[in-house]
Amino acid sequence: ARHEAGLARSTDIASRTEFRDRQRDGDWRCDAFSSDELDTLRAIQPSTGRPREFDGLFALPRWQAILEWAALAASRRDKPVILYPELKCPAEFIANGVDPMEVFIDSVKKLPGNVNVWVQCFQVESLRRVHDATGLPCCLLVDAAQDWRECLREHGAWLARLGVDKELLNLPDGASGGLLE
Repeated sequence: ARHEAGLARSTDIASRTEFRDRQRDGDWRCDAFSSDELDTLRAIQPSTGRPREFDGLFALPRWQAILEWAALAASRRDKPVILYPELKCPAEFIANGVDPMEVFIDSVKKLPGNVNVWVQCFQVESLRRVHDATGLPCCLLVDAAQDWRECLREHGAWLARLGVDKELLNLPDGASGGLLE
C-alpha cells in the first residue's frame, strides 16, 4: 500500500545495495519485486520539511494488513471505518503481466460489515471493473485537461462521485466552470 508505483520516494530502497540493478530511470518500480522482497523495505518520510524520526522503523503496509486494522479499529470504536484507496496505474501493471485488480476485488469481497471502502482511480475501466464486481462506491479522478461534464454523461449512472482537479472549479478567466452549480 504505497502512493506511487515507484519506491524511491517513500522507502529506503536507494540505500539497499541488493536492489541497485533493478533501478530504472531513477526509481524502482514495485512490480519488479516479489512480495517477500517488498517486505524487507522500510518506510521513509517522502515530504520535505516533515519530521524524519520514524524513517526506517516500519515495514511497508500491505493492503490486507490495512483491511485487518480497519476491521479491528471499527470493532473497538463500535463505528464503521471508511477506507478510501486510490488504485494507481492498474492498466500499466496489467500490461506488465500483473493484475492488481483481481487481488483487490477479491480482498474487498470479504470485508466485514464495519469496514467501508470507497475506491478512487483515474482509469475509468478499472473503476468500472471494481464497481461491477463489488458494487462499491467509486470515484473517478478527473484531471484539469478532462471534461468533467462528459465524464458524468458517460459514467454518472454508476459512479458515486468525481474527484476533480481544483483548476476545474473556475475557467481560465476566473468565471465559474459550473462544477459547483
